Amino acid sequence: MMLVMVSVAMASILATAYLVSRDNSIAISRNSAAAMQARWASLSALEMTVALLQTKTDWRLNHVNGILLDGYPLAGATVTVTALDLEKNTAPDAGSEYLRVLAVAEVDIDNDGVPDARQSTVFLVYVPVATEPRVSVGLDEFAVFARNTLTMRNNSTMTRWATAPLNALGGRINIGTHAQNSGAISMLDNSACIDCTVYYPDSASGTLINDASGPAVGENSLPFEIPLPVSPSSGEAFPSGGMPDFELNGSATTVMGS
Repeated sequence: MMLVMVSVAMASILATAYLVSRDNSIAISRNSAAAMQARWASLSALEMTVALLQTKTDWRLNHVNGILLDGYPLAGATVTVTALDLEKNTAPDAGSEYLRVLAVAEVDIDNDGVPDARQSTVFLVYVPVATEPRVSVGLDEFAVFARNTLTMRNNSTMTRWATAPLNALGGRINIGTHAQNSGAISMLDNSACIDCTVYYPDSASGTLINDASGPAVGENSLPFEIPLPVSPSSGEAFPSGGMPDFELNGSATTVMGS
């Protein structure tokens, strides 16, 4: 009799466990469906935001504390999209170009005001204010601007700051110059300027850049002369024979980032 009771007890336990697992399976399945729905809505909000940023809509100013979409219904979810100016760490303004955009989607299956699933998607985006060529008075577009020469020697490198937020966008390092003579921009002794583009006058020599020792440097001629502000005087005379505008000698330089 004891064996039967044990067997029945075991059967009851197994049956109860099976029924509980079925209840859990239903809940897990329900939560999984809500999570997938939230994920899909979040990614869709991302695509919709990218499309919005590409229009002529004045999104830089038409927002409240950086919120571009607030509780927007999308595919059975509600999404909120917030933009942050990466350079100023504030809500976007008329001059914002580098943005961190957060899209949050919430799914409320029971309509009880409590989200059953939430999905966040973060992406970085660059949206230029102007598409035509331009140069600011402060030459902010350039990591380096050399009047006549730029020389890198003895295994020097110039690259993006790896941990900078803007590095994720993969932008190139812009170098400007008024130089026109052959070899005025030189990477010597295994030196390298990684992901660099040199902007120079139309009248510059075809051999202006000597980058034989490292990765090829991008080139782009400018149809106009870039005005170069006069730098403050240091009060010290230049060494005999002068010195190059910009020289790296056996050093690693990280530029471009905030």
